[in-house]
Amino acid sequence: MLDHIQNDLKLLSIESKKKFPLIKESAEEAQLTLRNGLATKATIAQMSSQILFPLVQGCETKDPKIVHMCLSTIQKLILAKGVDKKGGEHIIDCLWLLMENGVEEVKLLQTATLLVTSGLTVQGYTLAKCLVLCFRLHFTKDPTTSHTAAATVQQLISHVFERVVVEDGKFEDKSGSMSDNDLETLKSVSEHPPTGLRPSAADAFLLFQDLILLINGERPHWLRGLNEMTRTFGLELIESILTDFASVFSVHPEFAFLLKERVCALVIKLFSPNVKFRLQTNPALMSPQSQPDRGWSAGSAGTLDKPHFPVAMRLLRLVSVLVTKYYELLATQCEIFLSLIMKFLDPDKPAWQRALALEVLHKLVVQPQLLKVFCESYDMKPNATNIFQDMMNSMAAYVQSLFMKQMGAFGSPVGAQGLSSPSQSVVGSLIASGQPGFLFRGVCLPVGKGLISSQPKALFLEMLDKTDSPQNIAEGYGITLAFGCLMETVRSLNAVIGGDYISSPIDTEKSGSHSSQTQLQIQLIKSSSAGLLSALQFLLRASVDDALTEQILQAMQQYAWMCGTSGVNDTRDDFVRAICRSCFPPSYNLSVLMCPGSPKALQRGSSVTRTSSVPGILSPSDGSLSAAGTDGEPQQQVVAVGPPLNTTALIGSVSQSGPVMLTAKNLLCMKGVLSFANAHGKILDNAWHVVLTTLQHLVWILGLKPTTSASARSTNMVPGNISGQTLFSESVHPTNATNVGMGGVVMSAASVSGNEPVPSSHVTNAVGTNAVLTTAVLADIPVLSSMLNQLFESSRNLDEVALHHFIDALCKLSEEAMEMVSQSNREPSLFAAAKLLETGIVNLSRVQILWRPVTSHLLEVSAHAHPKMRDFGVEAVTHLVQNALQFPYNPPLKENQELQTILLAPLLQLPSDMHPDVRQKQLEAVLQILHSSGESLHHAWPTLLTIVGSIRESHSENLVRTAFQCLHLVVNDFLTVMPVTCLPICVDTVAKFGNQTQELNISLTAIGLIWNISDHFSQNRTKLENSLSEKDILLPAFPDVPYMPPLDKLWMRIYAQLGDLCVDSRPAVRKSASQTLFSTISAHGHFLKPETWRIMILQVLFPLLERVSDTLDSASCDKVEIEGGSKSILIHHSRNTAQKQWAETQVMSLSGVARVFFSKRDVLFSQSKSSDFVTAWSRLLGFIEKAAFHHDSEVSLSALKAFHEIVMIKSMAGKDEKKEDNPAVAKFDADYIVSPEGRVAWKEAWDVWCRIGLLATGPICPQKPYQPTQSFLTALMLIFKALFQLVREDFSEKDLQCLCEVIGQVLTMPTSASGEDMLSLLEPNSLTPLQDAILNGLQPVTEEVMSSDRLKSMLPRLHEELLRFAAVGYSESVRGQGEGSNTANVVVFSERVLLLELELYKKTAQEPSVINGQILVKIVETLRRPLKLKWNWGVIGPSCSKPSWHAALNLLIAAVEVGLPVARKLHGTSSGAVFAEMWDKLSECLHDYLFTPSVPPGDYSADNASLDEEMDCKVIEVLRDAILSHPTFVPRSFLLSVMLLLNKGSIHSAQSLAELESGRPLREKFAKACFDTLLEFSLIHHREGSGDSLPEDLERGIRAGEGKGDPCGSSSVTSRVAVASLVERFREILTEHLQELRQKGRRPLTKQRVAEVSFVLRSVSTLIASLRKLKSENQKGREATWNQLIGLYPLLVECIPASSCSQISEPLQEALQQYKDLLRPPNVSASPTSSGLSLRGVSLFNGL
Repeated sequence: MLDHIQNDLKLLSIESKKKFPLIKESAEEAQLTLRNGLATKATIAQMSSQILFPLVQGCETKDPKIVHMCLSTIQKLILAKGVDKKGGEHIIDCLWLLMENGVEEVKLLQTATLLVTSGLTVQGYTLAKCLVLCFRLHFTKDPTTSHTAAATVQQLISHVFERVVVEDGKFEDKSGSMSDNDLETLKSVSEHPPTGLRPSAADAFLLFQDLILLINGERPHWLRGLNEMTRTFGLELIESILTDFASVFSVHPEFAFLLKERVCALVIKLFSPNVKFRLQTNPALMSPQSQPDRGWSAGSAGTLDKPHFPVAMRLLRLVSVLVTKYYELLATQCEIFLSLIMKFLDPDKPAWQRALALEVLHKLVVQPQLLKVFCESYDMKPNATNIFQDMMNSMAAYVQSLFMKQMGAFGSPVGAQGLSSPSQSVVGSLIASGQPGFLFRGVCLPVGKGLISSQPKALFLEMLDKTDSPQNIAEGYGITLAFGCLMETVRSLNAVIGGDYISSPIDTEKSGSHSSQTQLQIQLIKSSSAGLLSALQFLLRASVDDALTEQILQAMQQYAWMCGTSGVNDTRDDFVRAICRSCFPPSYNLSVLMCPGSPKALQRGSSVTRTSSVPGILSPSDGSLSAAGTDGEPQQQVVAVGPPLNTTALIGSVSQSGPVMLTAKNLLCMKGVLSFANAHGKILDNAWHVVLTTLQHLVWILGLKPTTSASARSTNMVPGNISGQTLFSESVHPTNATNVGMGGVVMSAASVSGNEPVPSSHVTNAVGTNAVLTTAVLADIPVLSSMLNQLFESSRNLDEVALHHFIDALCKLSEEAMEMVSQSNREPSLFAAAKLLETGIVNLSRVQILWRPVTSHLLEVSAHAHPKMRDFGVEAVTHLVQNALQFPYNPPLKENQELQTILLAPLLQLPSDMHPDVRQKQLEAVLQILHSSGESLHHAWPTLLTIVGSIRESHSENLVRTAFQCLHLVVNDFLTVMPVTCLPICVDTVAKFGNQTQELNISLTAIGLIWNISDHFSQNRTKLENSLSEKDILLPAFPDVPYMPPLDKLWMRIYAQLGDLCVDSRPAVRKSASQTLFSTISAHGHFLKPETWRIMILQVLFPLLERVSDTLDSASCDKVEIEGGSKSILIHHSRNTAQKQWAETQVMSLSGVARVFFSKRDVLFSQSKSSDFVTAWSRLLGFIEKAAFHHDSEVSLSALKAFHEIVMIKSMAGKDEKKEDNPAVAKFDADYIVSPEGRVAWKEAWDVWCRIGLLATGPICPQKPYQPTQSFLTALMLIFKALFQLVREDFSEKDLQCLCEVIGQVLTMPTSASGEDMLSLLEPNSLTPLQDAILNGLQPVTEEVMSSDRLKSMLPRLHEELLRFAAVGYSESVRGQGEGSNTANVVVFSERVLLLELELYKKTAQEPSVINGQILVKIVETLRRPLKLKWNWGVIGPSCSKPSWHAALNLLIAAVEVGLPVARKLHGTSSGAVFAEMWDKLSECLHDYLFTPSVPPGDYSADNASLDEEMDCKVIEVLRDAILSHPTFVPRSFLLSVMLLLNKGSIHSAQSLAELESGRPLREKFAKACFDTLLEFSLIHHREGSGDSLPEDLERGIRAGEGKGDPCGSSSVTSRVAVASLVERFREILTEHLQELRQKGRRPLTKQRVAEVSFVLRSVSTLIASLRKLKSENQKGREATWNQLIGLYPLLVECIPASSCSQISEPLQEALQQYKDLLRPPNVSASPTSSGLSLRGVSLFNGL
């Protein structure tokens, strides 16, 4: 900095070198001093005088350039702190000189500012001179200098007072004491400051005093040289001082004195022209836009009294500062100031003046602390003016005056000239353009955009540069300011009364004694309520913008909330009514919305009633504000039209005037009501009735009606659907629309009322109501519905007192609706009832508080005569109970018996007896309760079961079905949670539904539920046994039952109920009950004590059989039909009579009782006397025998099945059958079967079987009036197999005779139609069930007879009976039935019987009784017939692998192989004669088989022929091995017959040509076998290695016939004759073959001829080979045979050329090769050949 100064001095010396040498020298000296100072490190303050001297000299030259350089250097020196007080004086003097000469004025101001602000160098008069310098520059003509000076003055004055603040901060004792002398000194203006002030404070005091004097037009004492100053500038300076330095006035009483005595007096003085001024023009004809400044007149002549805008504006700014910052010092003065401000709002004041006052008021009301002070300082003082009340009333009057100015005496709008109202286009443009504003009776005032959501900025108070009053005030600026003031007032009051409006908790103190804070709140409300209510209600009515409306509603809600928190209920109710009234058109008058008492004029206070004298001002209760009278007034668009709700709250003639029209603003107000009630319901108390009444009417007008389910009754609206959002929501219901014009075009709301119609394209009818809604409102309906639901959901946040007020209001509304419906019988409003229900649901956490009032009223609704009202009441009660039972209480509902009783009491109290619909909904509620809360209702089951079981014959099927659904759910899901004491009630209730006759399916399902209950008893028996006591269950007494366990009593209750259902009149019920009864006994009967089983059988089951049997005997045989609508439903023929239906019941009962009896036989026998058991056994057999002879086949068959059940003992089962699982039963069976009692019982059962079998298979008689079916007979035989195991020890020949008689009659009985149907389903080679049962029954008999020595005497009889049974299959009657009958099954049965007989014969063939009984002969006789019939009997087809006679042949062979050894063994004994007849029978049998006259069928194949031929060969093998190999033991006659049979077989095989052409197959293998056997036993006298010889009698016979010495003469002759005939036959065939070859030439031979020749050639080969094998001694008598064979040789050679066929060439080669050993050279020595031929034989051959 010093370097800069040194440079500046150097430049100054250079510049002044020529013109001002003295300055040059001074500058150089200053430079030298500065350099020396730097060298000596001296401070700049020490060198300031030398440095400042050339600079002052330069300024005195007045040369601009030099002055500019000097001032710049001075500024640098000031900044470098190089100016002391003396230097400061020199600088000020220099600046004053320059100021007077007008040189560098701006630079002067800069230098002065630096000099004053850089420290305390300038003080006292030097400071005053500096300020005067700046003031004088401010008044120059140069605007730049003037403005710069003005800013400099303000800056310097602020710095002066800042010095005071800094000075005060240096001392602890900031305030000085002021004595009385000082006070007197202050009263007189002096140029000396008070002695108690410090230097800086003294300068500030004198400055402030002189400013006041200058503004007041007096001469200053301290600011010498300043003679005048403009008031506007002075007021600005005063304002800035007061604004920034309030602490100075509060610390120093001297300053406070000036403020009170001088400033306030000055302000009041200057206010006088503004207060006295009045407009001469009629205010009613003046608009705010047409008020000029000219034309004003003061109260007295003279222009000084005319208000001047710049002064008035600055005065108000100053007043605003005084009131805001100095109200504690100036309490009385502030009262005057505020009163003056309110006078500015008078209608006769200029518009700019009123606007200024509003701007000041806005600044005041935004400060909550000020409003609190106003109220405490004025309104709460006994004798003070109610300043705050007057402020509110003045603003309200101002608001209304804005609209009244343009209205005539009668309220009609007039223009500027009083001729016409504003055009409709101008007014409508406000709405169309979206400009926010207010519209009332033709007066349209817009509100500036951007001023709604934020605080409006002061416009006129900031016009500091304006010298004239504003000529063009913005349209609507006044209403904008007033609206902002009102909004800010409410916000400030809210901050004072309740803190934050949104989040602060509500703590209302309602005690008799109020604290000071509460008194302040009450006074604030009393002072502001009238004005705010009047203004806000008026603005709400006039608002045409949603944002404005929302702000007004929010303000009113805030205020109502404050009233409620402060306990000012009347005012709260007034605001609530005002809000609610805005939801309706003006013509919709509700009594609850009218203010109580007569209308009152708007007053400012008890002492000031100025507003009442102003015409056109309306009070909140003025009828003109809410009455109709909107003719010519532009309307907002109507968005909804609906019918009014005619209730007692509706007054006037609205009910006859047509529909109600709602605008968008009405719906917006409705949202406001909902949001307010939702947020602040705690403070509404009695006002709830007003709010709920309003909502009820709005909901009705909009066509929204409560529903019990959001999905149950959806809305059908176009476009879009409007449905409820929660459980009890508001939705539009479908009914018929009323506002429909011609052609079905929906009319708008305006069309209905006669106003301008809304285009029909934007209108939709709420299909289902009389309401007409435009598309503009469709989006709001769900929002309103949601808010409505949220309102009642928020009731959970109310305290108990508030909740009771809320419930009382709903009950009162509902009572009004019920009363109106009773009087007019119109459609009721269910709003109150629905919301009462919703309130109860959301407040279940405190159910005991609200339950009784809510349910009591809903029960009254449910008993109402109107159907809709009653239905909804019932739904409400049931729904409330359901939700209450689901609520999570603490302690849980399951543990609270009292609460369960309380909650279910309304459900019991429903008037279900009088109205079926109530009963239906009651049951539906029970069903829902069971689904949702069944687990927790431990103590409520008796009540629920009582409700469910209250069924009557008069109930409809639907009621019974619904009740049964409840019971079904109880049994299936809640038996485990049900107390044991309720189980008998549950069983009886289920039985009730089983006995009811309205719905058959329910009865059947109820029976199934009894089964479920029994399962529950079974699974929880341990728990039940521990819980039950004797007093818990009652059971009707049974005879001879001294004691029964409690659990058995419970079981017996189930069995008794099922037993009663088993004899129900309906077949289906009987069937189901019977099945359930016996299934239950089977599954759970083992839980009964043994002593209870005797009661079960003798006193429950046997009586049931008797009742069923008696009813069956008396049942009608007439056909029955089921009625089904207009036609009858046909029943199957097996159940089309009552008797047949009861027969089915008899079947189930008998089989069930038998099964139960026999399954518990061990228990019954052990717990009763033996005689009692035998008696019971006999009774059961009697029931079975009686039923077996019943004419109904189903009953008789069931009797046999029951019989089989009781004799089928698993302990006696075979290896492949299931054994008894129960060890106790198995032991009982093992002991009882062999016991005397058991043998008697089984003998009795056998006798019953015999009687049934003999009578059933015998001829038809009165005791058996029917032919038994195959099933019956099958069951009968199955019983025998099981029964035989029990009676085998006592089985006798008589019993065998009875058995065989029964079987024989069964086999000979004709098959019934049903039996034929059954047989047709069987495979041809399978057995029928009856045949299988017979065989299975005979099997154990044969085994027993074979194994028991006692029964061996029965063997012949048993063989004979088996053969008799087998012969049934080969009888003529069976054969004549043809292929379509059951012949195959009978044949198979015969085969199976023969197999059984064969097995028996194999094991008993050596028994004497069997030998003596000639059983083998009878077997051969039995088999002869099927073997003889052969192809004529057995059927050969795809399903048969072998012919039927194959089995008979195999059986014959097997029997012969078994019997012949026995015959040989007994040969020569007396017993051997028994077999004599057998040989003849066997010979005949074999002949009939081998040479049967029957012809094969047409489909006889080569495979079948080959199989048959093998069987024939098998017979030959048996003859060879079993008979011919033992000729000693065979009769001669039989041997002869065998040889003849073999000879015939060997010859018979070579058939004639005619036979070959017939298709009969050749048996070449059979012929060869016969021929080989014949040759073997004819050519060989003794077989090698065998010592057998012919019997003596055969030898004797041969000797007698053929000569002696030939032991086999007869056989040899027969053999030779047979061979010779064969060879001759061979010659003939070969000769014929050669002749045929010569005739045909090369043509092929027939197939038959080829086969014949082939056979002959093979036979020749066989014969030669056999003869060659004979020994030499056996060749005697064979010469002729050899000659015949040799004679065939030439023929064989001739056949060679024709042997091209392989079938001939191969046998021919074999035959020729046999001749090789016969071809010898002549005269060869005789020697044995390898073939055994002697020399003699060769010689003989050679001789040939």
